Amino acid sequence: MTDFFRQKRLAVPLLLSGLLIAVLLLIHFLHTPSHEGPWQTAQQRLPEIRMDNDSVQIKQLRDFRYYPDGQIREARYQQQEYSLAALHAVWFGISHFSENGLAHTFLSFEFANGDYLVASVEARMRPAQTYHPMQGLLRQYHKIIVLGTEADIIGLRSHVRGERVLLYPLQLNAEQRRHLLRGIIADAQAISTQPVFYNTLLDNCTTSLLRHDPQHRLWRDLLDYRVLLPGYSDAYAQQRGWLEPERDLRQWRREVRVDANAAPDDANFSQQIRSPHYQRLSLSLLLLQQDMYQGQWVHSSGVVRGFADPEHYWIEDNQLRRVAIEPSALALPWLGQVVEVFGRFQFYPEQGRLIELDAIRPLAQQQSQ
Repeated sequence: MTDFFRQKRLAVPLLLSGLLIAVLLLIHFLHTPSHEGPWQTAQQRLPEIRMDNDSVQIKQLRDFRYYPDGQIREARYQQQEYSLAALHAVWFGISHFSENGLAHTFLSFEFANGDYLVASVEARMRPAQTYHPMQGLLRQYHKIIVLGTEADIIGLRSHVRGERVLLYPLQLNAEQRRHLLRGIIADAQAISTQPVFYNTLLDNCTTSLLRHDPQHRLWRDLLDYRVLLPGYSDAYAQQRGWLEPERDLRQWRREVRVDANAAPDDANFSQQIRSPHYQRLSLSLLLLQQDMYQGQWVHSSGVVRGFADPEHYWIEDNQLRRVAIEPSALALPWLGQVVEVFGRFQFYPEQGRLIELDAIRPLAQQQSQ
């Protein structure tokens, strides 16, 4: 009889605990997402997007400026149009806001006219909220894709907050770049139509980007600490071949760190935060994978050749594989000599391949590739 009453006393608390958990779960899943505010000022407006063939028109493109303490100095928005045909590079950013792999990831799309479009998947918060990973598991934040300028989204983190921001060029061909941009734009449009919750594990800044990889498998990749902790996601990207596989990642992390002294108000901010990191490539590889290396910093070699009328120059190897080099003033003194060149590789379907020279110097071993 004593055992019976003891078991009954134990059963009541267990039953009440079970009912409490059931009620909490019911409330959790009945909590539906909404666009109804109020929201924090930087996340008040969703981007307004229109896709027209290979053109993307964006209204409410964020271009804020901030005081040193992080408060908003100027809340401003732009309206821009981007051509997918002019998309020639994609950059992968990691902003370390804490130690032990805690970081925010984002993408920056670079266009031939010098424009950059940043896509940042974030937890959309109410005015009184602050971010905590556990809250992100409990449907406490909505999801937003902020589309903005580099001066705003990168400058806020590197220049204002003092976070360690890394910016890598992704190794993607032209179709992969366009596929990625279309996917991000479609995600932002979908959120505008149907609000969704942010989830620290399942739907965050990194997994939202990974889902556009055809080989991505959510439950498999969630077991990878480099996905769970975005601060290590550059190692994951390098293993997948999206970053140059031959580079020493520890050294590369130092080289691609954004200069925190670059001022967001400077018209050349996007150029100042990119320190050239040249990839050593043969002319044959540049010709075979011209889409892959579009817009990237390269280091190659060959013999300088040229014509006087119209004046133009190129380097070629012993198989007569050629890439044009500019400006002419840098190329002319080296006509007929074997050199190594450093600069940005560009491919234009109508004009061909070009290296925009940063430097040119004689090759120590006088032989072309």
